[in-house]
Amino acid sequence: MCVQILGFSRQSLVSTEYVLNTFRALPAAHRMGIRLIRYDPARDVARAINTYLEPTISASVQGSFYRSDTLAAVIIWKFHSQAEFRHILFHEVGHHVFTKVLDQNARNRWFYEIRPNEQKTVSEYACKNAHEDFAESYATWLGNRELLRCCPLRFSFFADTVFG
Repeated sequence: MCVQILGFSRQSLVSTEYVLNTFRALPAAHRMGIRLIRYDPARDVARAINTYLEPTISASVQGSFYRSDTLAAVIIWKFHSQAEFRHILFHEVGHHVFTKVLDQNARNRWFYEIRPNEQKTVSEYACKNAHEDFAESYATWLGNRELLRCCPLRFSFFADTVFG
Protein backbone atom coordinates (compact mmCIF):
# COMPACT_ATOMS: atom_id res chain seq x y z
CA MET A 1 0.00 0.00 0.00
CA CYS A 2 1.28 3.42 -0.93
CA VAL A 3 0.46 6.42 1.23
CA GLN A 4 1.63 9.94 0.44
CA ILE A 5 2.87 12.10 3.33
CA LEU A 6 2.73 15.77 2.34
CA GLY A 7 3.43 19.13 3.96
CA PHE A 8 5.10 18.00 7.17
CA SER A 9 8.39 19.66 6.19
CA ARG A 10 6.58 22.96 6.94
CA GLN A 11 6.82 22.31 10.71
CA SER A 12 9.46 20.94 13.08
CA LEU A 13 7.59 18.76 15.61
CA VAL A 14 7.22 15.60 13.52
CA SER A 15 9.22 14.47 10.53
CA THR A 16 7.78 12.78 7.47
CA GLU A 17 9.49 9.59 8.65
CA TYR A 18 7.83 9.90 12.08
CA VAL A 19 4.43 10.32 10.41
CA LEU A 20 5.01 7.27 8.23
CA ASN A 21 6.27 5.11 11.11
CA THR A 22 3.36 6.14 13.33
CA PHE A 23 0.91 5.27 10.56
CA ARG A 24 2.64 1.96 9.83
CA ALA A 25 2.33 0.98 13.50
CA LEU A 26 -1.44 0.64 12.97
CA PRO A 27 -2.88 -2.72 11.93
CA ALA A 28 -2.63 -3.18 8.15
CA ALA A 29 -6.39 -3.61 7.82
CA HIS A 30 -6.93 -0.24 9.52
CA ARG A 31 -4.54 1.52 7.11
CA MET A 32 -5.92 -0.11 3.99
CA GLY A 33 -7.30 2.45 1.56
CA ILE A 34 -5.85 5.59 3.16
CA ARG A 35 -3.77 7.21 0.43
CA LEU A 36 -2.80 10.59 1.86
CA ILE A 37 -1.75 12.15 5.16
CA ARG A 38 -1.34 15.89 4.73
CA TYR A 39 -0.27 18.69 7.02
CA ASP A 40 -2.34 21.74 6.10
CA PRO A 41 -1.85 24.56 8.65
CA ALA A 42 -3.67 27.10 6.46
CA ARG A 43 -6.72 24.77 6.37
CA ASP A 44 -6.92 25.11 2.59
CA VAL A 45 -8.28 21.57 2.21
CA ALA A 46 -10.82 22.09 5.01
CA ARG A 47 -12.05 25.30 3.37
CA ALA A 48 -12.42 23.52 0.04
CA ILE A 49 -14.26 20.60 1.64
CA ASN A 50 -16.53 22.98 3.57
CA THR A 51 -18.01 24.24 0.32
CA TYR A 52 -19.60 20.78 -0.05
CA LEU A 53 -20.41 19.91 3.58
CA GLU A 54 -23.37 20.75 5.74
CA PRO A 55 -22.57 21.28 8.55
CA THR A 56 -19.08 22.57 7.87
CA ILE A 57 -15.91 21.49 9.68
CA SER A 58 -15.72 23.48 12.91
CA ALA A 59 -12.84 25.91 13.36
CA SER A 60 -12.05 24.26 16.71
CA VAL A 61 -11.12 20.83 15.31
CA GLN A 62 -7.49 20.04 14.50
CA GLY A 63 -7.86 17.54 11.68
CA SER A 64 -10.29 15.81 9.39
CA PHE A 65 -10.84 12.53 7.61
CA TYR A 66 -11.87 12.99 4.00
CA ARG A 67 -13.25 10.28 1.73
CA SER A 68 -14.37 10.46 -1.86
CA ASP A 69 -14.79 7.77 -4.51
CA THR A 70 -11.11 8.09 -5.40
CA LEU A 71 -9.34 9.27 -2.24
CA ALA A 72 -9.22 8.58 1.50
CA ALA A 73 -7.13 11.18 3.30
CA VAL A 74 -6.21 12.36 6.77
CA ILE A 75 -5.70 16.11 6.90
CA ILE A 76 -4.12 17.63 10.02
CA TRP A 77 -3.68 21.35 10.47
CA LYS A 78 -2.89 21.98 14.12
CA PHE A 79 -0.88 20.19 16.82
CA HIS A 80 1.58 21.24 19.50
CA SER A 81 3.43 18.04 20.33
CA GLN A 82 4.17 14.57 19.00
CA ALA A 83 1.64 13.11 21.43
CA GLU A 84 -1.06 15.47 20.18
CA PHE A 85 -0.17 14.66 16.57
CA ARG A 86 -0.48 10.91 17.30
CA HIS A 87 -3.88 11.40 18.95
CA ILE A 88 -5.20 13.42 16.01
CA LEU A 89 -3.84 10.94 13.45
CA PHE A 90 -5.31 7.98 15.34
CA HIS A 91 -8.64 9.81 15.80
CA GLU A 92 -8.95 10.51 12.06
CA VAL A 93 -7.94 6.95 11.15
CA GLY A 94 -10.62 5.85 13.64
CA HIS A 95 -13.24 7.45 11.39
CA HIS A 96 -11.94 5.35 8.50
CA VAL A 97 -11.96 2.18 10.61
CA PHE A 98 -15.55 2.79 11.69
CA THR A 99 -16.91 3.31 8.18
CA LYS A 100 -14.70 1.02 6.08
CA VAL A 101 -13.23 -1.69 8.32
CA LEU A 102 -16.01 -2.58 10.75
CA ASP A 103 -18.97 -4.48 9.36
CA GLN A 104 -22.55 -3.27 9.78
CA ASN A 105 -23.16 -5.59 12.71
CA ALA A 106 -20.24 -4.07 14.63
CA ARG A 107 -21.37 -0.53 13.80
CA ASN A 108 -24.88 -1.38 14.99
CA ARG A 109 -23.47 -2.73 18.25
CA TRP A 110 -21.63 0.57 18.73
CA PHE A 111 -24.75 2.65 17.99
CA TYR A 112 -27.38 0.59 19.80
CA GLU A 113 -25.59 -1.43 22.46
CA ILE A 114 -22.27 0.11 23.55
CA ARG A 115 -22.97 3.82 23.39
CA PRO A 116 -26.48 3.88 24.93
CA ASN A 117 -25.52 1.57 27.79
CA GLU A 118 -22.37 3.35 28.90
CA GLN A 119 -22.79 7.03 29.62
CA LYS A 120 -19.14 7.73 30.46
CA THR A 121 -16.86 8.66 27.53
CA VAL A 122 -13.12 9.18 27.20
CA SER A 123 -13.38 12.91 26.40
CA GLU A 124 -15.79 15.78 26.15
CA TYR A 125 -15.44 15.71 22.36
CA ALA A 126 -16.58 12.07 22.36
CA CYS A 127 -19.97 13.26 23.64
CA LYS A 128 -20.62 15.07 20.35
CA ASN A 129 -21.97 12.00 18.50
CA ALA A 130 -21.40 8.27 18.00
CA HIS A 131 -18.81 8.78 15.25
CA GLU A 132 -16.67 11.15 17.32
CA ASP A 133 -17.09 8.87 20.33
CA PHE A 134 -15.73 5.93 18.33
CA ALA A 135 -12.82 7.97 16.91
CA GLU A 136 -11.89 9.31 20.34
CA SER A 137 -12.12 5.84 21.85
CA TYR A 138 -9.99 4.44 19.01
CA ALA A 139 -7.29 7.10 19.58
CA THR A 140 -7.43 6.48 23.33
CA TRP A 141 -7.06 2.71 22.87
CA LEU A 142 -3.88 3.33 20.88
CA GLY A 143 -2.47 6.16 22.97
CA ASN A 144 -3.59 5.55 26.55
CA ARG A 145 -5.42 2.23 26.81
CA GLU A 146 -5.67 2.47 30.60
CA LEU A 147 -7.86 5.57 30.27
CA LEU A 148 -10.34 3.53 28.22
CA ARG A 149 -10.69 1.05 31.12
CA CYS A 150 -13.00 3.59 32.78
CA CYS A 151 -15.49 2.63 30.03
CA PRO A 152 -15.63 -1.18 30.28
CA LEU A 153 -18.13 -1.70 27.44
CA ARG A 154 -16.01 0.40 25.10
CA PHE A 155 -12.83 -1.29 26.31
CA SER A 156 -14.25 -4.75 25.62
CA PHE A 157 -15.58 -3.69 22.22
CA PHE A 158 -12.14 -2.47 21.17
CA ALA A 159 -10.37 -5.50 22.62
CA ASP A 160 -12.72 -8.04 21.04
CA THR A 161 -14.11 -6.41 17.89
CA VAL A 162 -11.81 -3.63 16.70
CA PHE A 163 -8.41 -5.10 17.62
CA GLY A 164 -9.35 -8.71 18.48
